[in-house]
Amino acid sequence: MLNWLITSHVPKETDFKLEALLNMCNNNFQEALTPGQYVCIDKSMVPFRGRLSFLQYIPGKRHKYGIKIFKLCAQGGYTFNCKIYSGKQLRPTDQPVASQVVMELMQHLLNSGRTLVTDNYYTSVSLAHQLNDNSIHLIGTLRKNRKFNPKPVFAKKLARGYMMALQSNTKVIDAKRVDKRETTKNMPRNDWGSDKNWN
Repeated sequence: MLNWLITSHVPKETDFKLEALLNMCNNNFQEALTPGQYVCIDKSMVPFRGRLSFLQYIPGKRHKYGIKIFKLCAQGGYTFNCKIYSGKQLRPTDQPVASQVVMELMQHLLNSGRTLVTDNYYTSVSLAHQLNDNSIHLIGTLRKNRKFNPKPVFAKKLARGYMMALQSNTKVIDAKRVDKRETTKNMPRNDWGSDKNWN
């Protein structure tokens, strides 16, 4: 079978050949299951050692070489949507890569009232407000060096067993709790007191 490709019509993105396949898979994923209240986003590596312009090397992973994929998963680990990381691309300067990935993966679930759970790579105060504007709650651990972190929460020294929370006028809560170590979270108002969000 011959495979003809007219290069003048090829987009500049390096993953364009995989994009059609991935879009087909994502459509099938989304038709097969409707996620519950909680969804999560994380990254994973598909092992690969061939030649590829966007091959990733991450020394801390079990498979050090491969294709990095961002995944939106329902409870139980079902992949609802995914996106290949193909290196740095042109993007709006006011939006970090992690926030852009989250908004892309969540596009089919915006305004659904669901709760998104993320790790500290994705979580930020600005993302929480952006999702809140689209009726999505965000629960996640905050890094200390993120922009727009509430200074009163991060500056306050707490004794073990104590907690401090600050609520914005848009009902986004940033809270810090000390058990074995300090943990700072971003969460919706109705979930801030629940122990399950601190584990």
